[in-house]
Amino acid sequence: MKKNHKVAIVACLALSLLLFPVSVLLTAVGLIITGTLAMSVLISESAETVVDKPILFAYLGEDGRSFILKNIGNVDALDIHISLVPSNLEFLNKRIEADTEDKTECGQLIGKNRIIVDYTDETGNRYSKTANLNFKDDCEYDPTKPMIPIFK
Repeated sequence: MKKNHKVAIVACLALSLLLFPVSVLLTAVGLIITGTLAMSVLISESAETVVDKPILFAYLGEDGRSFILKNIGNVDALDIHISLVPSNLEFLNKRIEADTEDKTECGQLIGKNRIIVDYTDETGNRYSKTANLNFKDDCEYDPTKPMIPIFK
């Protein structure tokens, strides 16, 4: 935690304890608010590190002879190795910057293939992703889709 966050939490805790002679209920409310503040600070700090990674997403090009690899993450993807199965096609790409896409021509109709993508980020962490190649309209990434489906 940052120093100013720690100071705010300690101040709320001290204020809650000073309310004890006035009312036990006010002390309990103060402790609940202090706990909520501490949890929100911890969650926001951990969220900063979770989203700092490359997230690659692949879909077929409009002609069916190419595929597009899009980086929807916040960090550049490096040393990208792409394999198309069962076509036995392999491609290498040096870098895809954050929020950009790269179109790769295959020279043949791809059709229903599975794509395997291995890549690293700037710190050297390795990632791997496997997905079916579909057209962009049939993509499985939807930023507005809720994590827990409520309705079908």
